[in-house]
Amino acid sequence: MKKTLRRVVNITLTLFLAMMVIVVFFTVTSKFSKDGTSKLGKYQMMEVLSGSMSPVFNAGDVVVVDANGKPLYNTGDVITFKDPQDLKRVITHRVIEVLQQEKQISYRTKGDANNTDDLKPVPAANIIGQEKFRIPYLGWVLEFAKTKLGVVLLVIIPGILMIIDEFRKIYRAMAEDIEKKKQDMTSPSSDIK
Repeated sequence: MKKTLRRVVNITLTLFLAMMVIVVFFTVTSKFSKDGTSKLGKYQMMEVLSGSMSPVFNAGDVVVVDANGKPLYNTGDVITFKDPQDLKRVITHRVIEVLQQEKQISYRTKGDANNTDDLKPVPAANIIGQEKFRIPYLGWVLEFAKTKLGVVLLVIIPGILMIIDEFRKIYRAMAEDIEKKKQDMTSPSSDIK
């Protein structure tokens, strides 16, 4: 029973540590980036803020985008781009048509859950990259982590619990070492007759 409980505690602490690392990484990298997104190598992580691509991904998910880009996207690709009407706004929608006018390529896009196409075609220069995969619900956790309560519950408390657990392990190891030394000193030596 003690062994099972110990495993559960270790798994829980490991999950908290992983969650802490992910949350801290996303929070710190998004704060220091120019566009407010997190980057890891060629991949960029974006929080989904609306349900326009439901059921492919939903509000609260995180979409991982290959930000290296490729020269041409095809109909059906899901791309992330700067809104042609507001360059500060980033959108992830599906390409429904590739347009070419005088060597200029642009893309007509649409959210899977939307009834109409996006108003303006997306110039190739506005494209950040292509969606590779999503992480469900992580966006909600990241948003919560940016609040004071979120920092306390997702970073500070797990950190304190891990520190307490490590001190407990050190104390236990020291106590076992002292007990072993006491036993060695009090046990009769086999050399003396």
